[in-house]
Amino acid sequence: KNHALLSTILAHTPAVIYTYRIVDGQPDITYINENVKQVLGYHPEAFVHKFEFWAQRAHPDDLAQLSSTRFADKDLFLPGKEWQGEYRFMDASGNYRWLSDQQRTITNLNGEIEFIGAWIDITKRKIQEEKLIEYRQKLSLAMSFARSGFWEYDIQNASLHWSRECEELFGLEEGSFEGTYEAFIKRIHPDDRAFVEETNRPITELKEGKQLAYEHRILTAKGEVRWLREIA
Repeated sequence: KNHALLSTILAHTPAVIYTYRIVDGQPDITYINENVKQVLGYHPEAFVHKFEFWAQRAHPDDLAQLSSTRFADKDLFLPGKEWQGEYRFMDASGNYRWLSDQQRTITNLNGEIEFIGAWIDITKRKIQEEKLIEYRQKLSLAMSFARSGFWEYDIQNASLHWSRECEELFGLEEGSFEGTYEAFIKRIHPDDRAFVEETNRPITELKEGKQLAYEHRILTAKGEVRWLREIA
């Protein structure tokens, strides 16, 4: 009954579950569940005791990295050791899919060191991440041409994030802004600080959402006075 329950769970989990041992210095896949057909289009038999099948379909660039990290880990055989990585793998249609691979070292019923792992298809997430990176690159380029930047204030944590372009407007090196509202205020022209603080008070003190549209002067890192317009 327990065996049947386990088989049902393994058959309906969204992950590809597998196990392997190290034999003569090479991984030897001993089990892989039926989900591999849905995720990658291959039958389980293609993987069992055929590590070369897996190695030939892992993306060459990722395989080299895996060889220098996962399989070179000196703690690889310590029971309870966990590892997680992401890499591309060619499916049965010839397309590369992104897999999240999570593994743990265990001691099996025979007292042997074995590895149990799970593959999860994260291709959609990776595509969204790539689109977001491309969008940010285009946005950064557009803001550079327009001499503008964007900022984001976390009301609950009182943290202030500036884009690279914001830092440029204030004459700062990339990544050097301290990330606080106080750090922003100290760079406001002395004659405009009271006005800027009063304008932002609903956000910083009352913690309320409010539309902003105002102009003020700043002092750059070199002491130059600049006029900025803020819209938020």
